[in-house]
Amino acid sequence: MTESSLITDKDILRQSPPDILLTNYKMLDYLLVRARDARLWTQNGPETLRFVVVDELHTFDGAQGTDLACLLRRLKARLGTPEGLLCPIGTSATLGDADSQDRLIRYAQQVFGEPFDQDSVIPEYRQRAEDFLRGQPIENLDIPDSAKTLSPENYASAGDFLAAQVQMWTKMQVESNDDHPSWRVELGEALKGHVLVHILLQVMDGRVRSVQDIVSELARSSSQLKHGGEEYSRLLLNSLLACISEAKRVEEGRVWPLVHVRVQRWYREMRRMVCSVDRAPELRFADNLTEEQRQYHLPLLHCRECGQTGWIGRLPLHGSTLQTDLKSIYVDYFSKKSSQRLTSMFPEEEEEDQAPDFPGYRMGLCPYCLSLGRKSSGECPGCDQSGLIPVLVPEAARPALPFLRGAQQPDPARFPLGQPDQRNDRAADDLQVQHRSQMHHFFG
Repeated sequence: MTESSLITDKDILRQSPPDILLTNYKMLDYLLVRARDARLWTQNGPETLRFVVVDELHTFDGAQGTDLACLLRRLKARLGTPEGLLCPIGTSATLGDADSQDRLIRYAQQVFGEPFDQDSVIPEYRQRAEDFLRGQPIENLDIPDSAKTLSPENYASAGDFLAAQVQMWTKMQVESNDDHPSWRVELGEALKGHVLVHILLQVMDGRVRSVQDIVSELARSSSQLKHGGEEYSRLLLNSLLACISEAKRVEEGRVWPLVHVRVQRWYREMRRMVCSVDRAPELRFADNLTEEQRQYHLPLLHCRECGQTGWIGRLPLHGSTLQTDLKSIYVDYFSKKSSQRLTSMFPEEEEEDQAPDFPGYRMGLCPYCLSLGRKSSGECPGCDQSGLIPVLVPEAARPALPFLRGAQQPDPARFPLGQPDQRNDRAADDLQVQHRSQMHHFFG
């Protein structure tokens, strides 16, 4: 191993074990029981294991915490580590604070099987907003009112955006490429005198708050935020946070961040996705819908070749009304034997844009009763409502979509949900079920 290369051969690593092992508790369990890994432990003794570091200690609760505790005891028994020799370390940003020190010590002792004293807990100390702002007068009441100047999309670079935001909030002139800390310290002093910074720090006060909650609290003190709309409020908060993130303060001869800013964005897994049965379909999470709303939504299909989006439904034994039960559709779709009761439907383009020889049928889907019939326009035979959606239904035995057999590809602007989404391709690669082998799915 050198400064520019690592040993990646497992046999070599077993013959000459590293001094520091970075692993997880499941892999460590395997290393202790697998015969081919026995060489890792042959030259190890009581003095070998001196430190054990467990990151995100708060996640090891319940059965998982018990597994970790038993594993660490097995490891110490395997090496003959005497009590008191091992230095266990647990890290966590959300486990507790100074007020729960005794509880943390008991918890750590249960997990690691080692004694801890009162000095073992290193908590996080936060300065309250009132202490941080004590003696600081409010000198600036101006709040930017233009959503266009607040949007980062209207600037060529991050530096240009930051310079513009600093000028709007503090009237300071900053060069976009100036890295000197002096203007950041000046920025920190200016921001501490802004009314919205005072309100923001008091609203947060060391807590985790959602953007919606923060904006709602700020709007109580600002008519601009109250009446500016959701987009303006979001841009304004992002602009202010960008300035605060760059601001500095001087303390004990050192330059520190004005305050520590942490913004977390949570992404929801795209599972159990359904699409409204409508001429302008909308993508929604099935779990967010009521039982009544679910009756007018079907699972989404997405062709990764031409970008076409459509629905998949389950045909009834009698009648023409499609069944919308997700569990039944999922079971049929992923079963080894293709179900003849599943049908795919794709919104039809203008008649003149379609090739006449596509392998399927032109049919009509009723958005009111979800009846699928041969009639593609006019009134629904089932509920007498007008507004049938003309759809293309591929033949079940055909391996391709109608848009992949010579028909003109659809215009993405007319099918807003038909844009490729690379985040959910992983599960579709193994599908070889009739014409669905080319389809991208959002099932879960």
